[in-house]
Amino acid sequence: MSARIVETAARLARERLAPRAAHYDREAANPLESWRDLHAEHLLAAAVPAAHGGLDLDMPTYVEVIRALAQGCASTAMTLHMHSTVMRFIEALGTPAQQRRYFGEVVGPGRLFGSWGSEPAVSLSRTFLMETAIRAPLSVTDGLYVPRMPSVSHLPSVASPAASAGTSARHSALPMSASPSSAHQTM
Repeated sequence: MSARIVETAARLARERLAPRAAHYDREAANPLESWRDLHAEHLLAAAVPAAHGGLDLDMPTYVEVIRALAQGCASTAMTLHMHSTVMRFIEALGTPAQQRRYFGEVVGPGRLFGSWGSEPAVSLSRTFLMETAIRAPLSVTDGLYVPRMPSVSHLPSVASPAASAGTSARHSALPMSASPSSAHQTM
């Protein structure tokens, strides 16, 4: 674990995030200044691979960074965590070209990514309906009924075109240079 980066997060939480947290909560506002601080301290790149200019934090260090930030502002810590989850998906599933592009947008201009379900206009909840199937707790083996634990499956199915009207497959990214009013429109 890198004690230096955890201490950076703790200092940032004490000195910058905590003094603003009550305002963000009271106003139900996005913590834009806090996100800019995360970028300035390179923490938006916590889950970006080192080969792409990121911190590539191991999981114990990452957890301690999130914990330290949450002590100053839970909203800031949670949005960093959601953003970092997207970075891990891009690392696992993105093509090399996608990785260069999206990781570069985080490390360079400091874009903050939301996931496919974080914005109503692009949420899969408008595209997929979830159905739950509960299977009977008995199965047949060699003619005998064998008790087993019930299993639950959540099965996505494509919704009607009307339900997904207006959705988009684009990624959600907020440039750190966005003004608070434009960010509210974006978010």
